[in-house]
Amino acid sequence: FRRVLFRSVLIIVVSFSFTAFFIHHQSRSLRETMIKEGRLLASLLAYSTRLGVFSENESLLQDPVEGILQQEEVREVLVFNLEGRLLKKKARPAALTRKRPVKGDGDEQPGRIFERLRESGSPIYLEGDDKFEFWAPVVSGSGYSTEESLFFKEEPPRRGNRIIGFVGIKVGKEMLNKRLWGLLLKSILMAITFLMLGSLVTYLVVRGVTRPLDRLTMGVKALGTGGSVEKVPVETEDEVGKLAM
Repeated sequence: FRRVLFRSVLIIVVSFSFTAFFIHHQSRSLRETMIKEGRLLASLLAYSTRLGVFSENESLLQDPVEGILQQEEVREVLVFNLEGRLLKKKARPAALTRKRPVKGDGDEQPGRIFERLRESGSPIYLEGDDKFEFWAPVVSGSGYSTEESLFFKEEPPRRGNRIIGFVGIKVGKEMLNKRLWGLLLKSILMAITFLMLGSLVTYLVVRGVTRPLDRLTMGVKALGTGGSVEKVPVETEDEVGKLAM
């Protein structure tokens, strides 16, 4: 009984340990993928709004901003000039009622973000309880040796390019949380399936050991009560079988 209990506990521990490791690894992978995609969107927005930011022409910013908002998880898109003045802001209607939007002028948080962008010269991200914020500097040149480099590798702005503005993208965590919940349900189902299979294998192994012992015990009891036993029906070749012979 102790061995059976130990094996059952071991199976449970292994099942839940594997499930916890799987959930941690997959959730980390999903989060890193979302951050990578958000940084790419910010870089793409900064690349496509250069002319509009340089001329401070809102009509030239319309199409790039609308293109970013086509992404399902994007809540809000903001474009600022070098002095921190808001040039363009576009948000989904549902996002307007979630939280107070970030202001353009006189807001300390964007000011600190702009300072970080000036120092790093590359996209950054901030993480909140229910959203990510991705920010990137807008440079006067392309910022990349080729347009393809924007998608395949990160490069610092080339010499001669100067920062002329900043762009920000707010991405909600609803899609990430939905994927994590789906992952959690799948992991629980996997753990239950693994536990059931392990329990079944343990039962069959234990049953294969206890059944010959039960037959041997019945034969011994028959002899103890004065009965006759022609042969104990144990066909195994292990120690139990030898004892039965």
